[in-house]
Amino acid sequence: MITPTPEDAIWMLARAHADAIASLDAVGRAIAAPWSDDAADFYEARRREVLVFGTRLAADIVQAKAHLASVAAASRAHAVLAGLA
Repeated sequence: MITPTPEDAIWMLARAHADAIASLDAVGRAIAAPWSDDAADFYEARRREVLVFGTRLAADIVQAKAHLASVAAASRAHAVLAGLA
C-alpha cells in the first residue's frame, strides 16, 4: 500500500469537499424542486453554509501547502548544512 504524502492528503480532502458540494447540490435541487419556496429557501441557506465552509477549507489548503513548502525548504537547508559538516 502506498502511503499518501501530506500534499496528497490535502488534495484528497479538497476533492472530497468538492464531491460533497456536488452531492448536496443535486440532492437539494431534487428535494426543493417540487416543494414550496420555504423548502427552496432552506436548501439555499444550507448550500451557502457549505460554500462558506468550502471557502474556509480552500484557505486552509493554501496555508497547508505553504507550510509544506517551508518544511521542505527547511529540510533541504538542513541536508545541505549536514553535508557541510
